[in-house]
Amino acid sequence: MALFCFTLLTLACSAGLSAAQSEDPVADFCRRFGHQTTVVGNELYIDGGLVNWNPLTSNPTNYTNTWLLNQDLDVGNGQGFPQLYSNLSKNSTVPDVSGGILWSDNTNLLFYQWGGQFQSNPEGPTLYVYDTIYNTWNTTSSDLSQISRVAYGAGASVEQRAEGYYYGGWLNNQTVPGWSGPPIATSNLIRYDMTTGQFSNNSGPDSTGRAEGVMLFLPASDNGLLVYFGGVVDMGNGSTVGANMTEIWIYDLNSEKWYNQTATGDPGNVPDMRGKFCAGATWPEDQSSYNIYLYGGQGYQGTDVAFDDVYILTLPSFQWIKWYPTTPGPGRPHYDLTCNVISGSQMLIIGGTFPLDDQCDSPNVYGTHNLNLGKDGPAGSEWDLFYPNITKYQVPPEIISKVGGNAAGGATAKAPAAGFDNRDLSVYFTRTPAFAARTATRPIPSATGIHPGNSTSSSSDAGAIAGGVVGGVVGLALVIGLVWFCLRRRRNQGVKEKGMVQRRRTVRAELPATQAPVEAGGTPVYRDDPKPGSSPDYGRSGTQSPDPNGTMSTTVSTLPTYTNTPHSPYGQPSQSGLYQNSSHQQQPYQQGYQQVSQQYQQQPQYQQYDPSLDMMRQQHYPPPPQGGGSPGYISPPQGSSPSPVSYEAPQSPPTAQSTPAHFYPKPLYPNRQTEGKRSPQPAHGRFIEEADEET
Repeated sequence: MALFCFTLLTLACSAGLSAAQSEDPVADFCRRFGHQTTVVGNELYIDGGLVNWNPLTSNPTNYTNTWLLNQDLDVGNGQGFPQLYSNLSKNSTVPDVSGGILWSDNTNLLFYQWGGQFQSNPEGPTLYVYDTIYNTWNTTSSDLSQISRVAYGAGASVEQRAEGYYYGGWLNNQTVPGWSGPPIATSNLIRYDMTTGQFSNNSGPDSTGRAEGVMLFLPASDNGLLVYFGGVVDMGNGSTVGANMTEIWIYDLNSEKWYNQTATGDPGNVPDMRGKFCAGATWPEDQSSYNIYLYGGQGYQGTDVAFDDVYILTLPSFQWIKWYPTTPGPGRPHYDLTCNVISGSQMLIIGGTFPLDDQCDSPNVYGTHNLNLGKDGPAGSEWDLFYPNITKYQVPPEIISKVGGNAAGGATAKAPAAGFDNRDLSVYFTRTPAFAARTATRPIPSATGIHPGNSTSSSSDAGAIAGGVVGGVVGLALVIGLVWFCLRRRRNQGVKEKGMVQRRRTVRAELPATQAPVEAGGTPVYRDDPKPGSSPDYGRSGTQSPDPNGTMSTTVSTLPTYTNTPHSPYGQPSQSGLYQNSSHQQQPYQQGYQQVSQQYQQQPQYQQYDPSLDMMRQQHYPPPPQGGGSPGYISPPQGSSPSPVSYEAPQSPPTAQSTPAHFYPKPLYPNRQTEGKRSPQPAHGRFIEEADEET
């Protein structure tokens, strides 16, 4: 009987599943850009933007990314990078936008989606919040009557103060319903209070509109500083100019005042004007210097189309340093990407669009790249695999040579060579804030979950038989109900409910990938409960930088580290595939780097990587050091690599409980089942999620 019911259920649902799924955001990935990312807990979340499917030559179209994706920073994909998952919920009413921001709140394990532009039919501003514990989206009751939706502004989370900030950005026909005329860049600084749920619309440094730059938080002064630079300046007549990269804007959160400071650099060390780049900030424990790492971006002058380079802005000396490349050679310029600093020591760079080629972006690692900010990995270079056990920032030699001190800090350059442009800044950079520890404003499950304990009492045989009969009847009724549900869903496939659009896993086609659409600003460009098996571990360290007190954690994560593999999206292949000797070895991480799980040792069927078969082999990244490393370190050749190896199947999530009504005044579809279904072949990175259907 059970077999018969299961067969009926399978036949009834199979058509609906196959119709609901087309491209797989993990297995079919080629490129992504325009998205927004954030880190909550030990998960990196990727939302919105546009994607291209692999192979690009057969799929020359940009598609809207309708998935909420996540990369587990503790689970390797067998190739030195975090595994990507696609089984989180995202209802079709939650906007799929480009150029927005995700404000993180690690205290309450939430993030907020703000801003961004639509590919068509823009909607008014709405603040959405995603609950990482219960895998649900909700809207807030914040008053947005005086605030418009903008895109490609600069955003930053200040978790120590429970605030999110967004400066500048474009008003255009992709952000404002009924907009006509040329795009206009705004000059306002938007502040969102995560505790009260209120917005405030504040003034920028002047009345000039700006967009496509970056803004970062630094734990300096009495309550922190925001630092903004780059992007474009709206001239007010429908034209824009690139912002000078020596012009740095600083906003003091305590006094709510803006300041301007001129940065300097040796010849060739100041970045060219650019926008839609990404950046991240980190600092040593003594906070003697604050170092901002910049990567890529779109060019605004001459023949600059885009960039494939890394610069460092070190404060408070306000010096630019070119970090990569240091030798001439071909690169892969790209822009419209994101950066996330992990534990202050590494920066994951996600995606980007490549205007000069039609190759995929390291598809077997999902367009993920990693900068080792202290060059203290086994390769001793900027570009490296991602190691979750590197959790302490080491100041690299290039910064030490400019500001003094050592790898642990101790910088002696405390001011710009020509002095501060405003004397207030000389005071702010001598102070560090002492933030009070935040407490969650809602119940947070413990690391062990919220399941009640199981009873150990026994029952009689008669009770067992009776329970079995009742259970069988209930089970049969459940199966019949599921069959009816699947048949009804199949019959209603593609139908739009009033006021609701049925979500489909086949994403919308937007623009040819080889065509140059005009984006915001008129700039031509080319272009449900926690994840099954990953119940939140709220005691894990090394997930964010900084901690609530503005200092870097020195605790080395005790969670499993990645094993070395013979492939990486960076570098040239070596002859032997191994680093020889141990001159670049970092002793604190020796044991973590050399660990090789028994699971991998027992899988000899995976063939040695052949870079000649890799379409990304022309990617320009520095080669691994010659004669360095120790036996057992694997050389990182270029490009992507064979299919991911299998990973340990996760366990069941904790039982969800109702979210407090005062926290989310407008729940989205509270009766909707949001749990995604995992494919029976997770080793290949494929996940199946049923099409959403609102009733």
